[in-house]
Amino acid sequence: MYKAFFNLSELPFSNTPDPRFFFVSRRHDEALSFLTYGIEEKKGFIVVTGEVGTGKTTLCRLLLDRLDRRASQGSARVRTCLILNSFLSTVELLQAINADFGLAAQSTSRKALIDELNKFLLAEASAGGNAVVIIDEAQNLSPETLEQIRMLSNLETEKEKLVQIVLIGQPEFRETLGRTDLRQLSQRISLRYHMTGLSADETSGYLRHRLQTAGARDGPFFTTRAEEKIHEFSRGIPRLINRIADQALSLAGQRESGTVTHEMVEAAVLELDWQAESQPQGMKGKGGSVLGRLAHPAVLGGAFLGLGLAAAAAIQIGWRPYSAPPVVPEPAWEAGNPAFQPAAWMPDAKGYFHARTPEEVSVAVILTFLRLWGVEMINVDFLPRMSEKDASLTDVGKTFGFFVSKVDVDSRRLLRLNRPFAVVGTWSGERRPALVVWANEKEAGLFDPVSGMTSASWGDLARKADGKAVVWWKGQAGLAVPFAVKRGSTLMRFQEILAAAGDYKAVPDGRLGPRTREAIRRAEARLGLPASGAVSDDLLILLTQGQGPTLRGPARAEAAP
Repeated sequence: MYKAFFNLSELPFSNTPDPRFFFVSRRHDEALSFLTYGIEEKKGFIVVTGEVGTGKTTLCRLLLDRLDRRASQGSARVRTCLILNSFLSTVELLQAINADFGLAAQSTSRKALIDELNKFLLAEASAGGNAVVIIDEAQNLSPETLEQIRMLSNLETEKEKLVQIVLIGQPEFRETLGRTDLRQLSQRISLRYHMTGLSADETSGYLRHRLQTAGARDGPFFTTRAEEKIHEFSRGIPRLINRIADQALSLAGQRESGTVTHEMVEAAVLELDWQAESQPQGMKGKGGSVLGRLAHPAVLGGAFLGLGLAAAAAIQIGWRPYSAPPVVPEPAWEAGNPAFQPAAWMPDAKGYFHARTPEEVSVAVILTFLRLWGVEMINVDFLPRMSEKDASLTDVGKTFGFFVSKVDVDSRRLLRLNRPFAVVGTWSGERRPALVVWANEKEAGLFDPVSGMTSASWGDLARKADGKAVVWWKGQAGLAVPFAVKRGSTLMRFQEILAAAGDYKAVPDGRLGPRTREAIRRAEARLGLPASGAVSDDLLILLTQGQGPTLRGPARAEAAP
């Protein structure tokens, strides 16, 4: 044990949730602002993801404390429910939620439990209050339970959601939300945040803060190289920092050295069982040495856009007392002010995000595209870099629950689809993505994150574009992509939609027969599509008109220069 050797009052790198050791990082501060805003503005579904050990459960506790503190300072009261055990059936989840709110929870009837919860939420809303359900380890929830959670979002009045739902999970939870059978849930998520590790500078501060809290005054200290190595191997994840630092201090104590060197850190990593848990999700099981994978730039953050992160400060060798960070200042906003955005990325008055550097262009396009669809406040680490073939626009769209179609830059077809679209082209002499947010028969409104809003003729747009237009859209409830609308319940749902529009004249039977093909041709004629009698992207997009932004909408007046 090194505690006695270094004259510490307690072990500094224990993985116990002691609030005295909590280090306020920029990511925790930003995530708290996101969550507080989303809950107080009643945004509905909020998702937070992050690697194991990044402090997600700690974030839950901090959020509860902040909501209580804000209520005591005059903000609207928020009734909270925290679910830490996510291995629950649908009935068990409802029972746990009701019990945490202090409601009757003995019934095994889902209807009875939901009725009791709805009565409670209506009473809270009528008294000017709010309610939030926070579910940790959401990656363990079954699709059936997630569908039940989605149904809870139907508890609402004509003006607002009665309950806000925060789902917190590991990165694989994003893959779960991308499942076709959970698309309706994914489409309802209005706010997503991905927690990453500490920066190099924050890792150094974290080490000193924990040492000082444990009683260190004149030592021990980590050399600059040692701090850099800890950050490199841990990727800034606090739980992994603790393991490495604890082992390195043990080695320093054994050698009676008051300085922890980078060689000791490397030796500590070799002695630890440094296998799957030290690898990011998606890297597990791949070839190469563990240390080689940890040191590779793709693992150390190259897969993310590290925009806005402060450069690591130069740190002199030697121990320096570290001042504990001040209490996180409360973000100042007025209740009900939708213009407030606590993120580092701020839209302009019209809701568009601008790029400050060439590396930020793709992020600005995606953030603006998401905001057009009502998805706000995305931290950039959640988004992959856009490739030359606009793969990220497709991948990000699917991640957020959209269907994605790629069509030629043809004015007649795009005006008929009536959806904003992204396109890669040469704008102001440089190749980059941009968004078309309004259009008429003669011209289109092109938002370029570098030069701002301009108008261009359709001919000019087609000449400058060097790829297809990328269109995001949301399907009717129960519908899937065209190739899946062939038979069974999905086709039956499609027939129901056609019947509601007056195109399908028979009883829905889930069969793609002559009557269905005739109904499709009626719908195509009504919507101005060429007659084919087949299910197509264009047909499904036009059947969802009224859901989401339109190309011929009011953006023209707002966005014109």
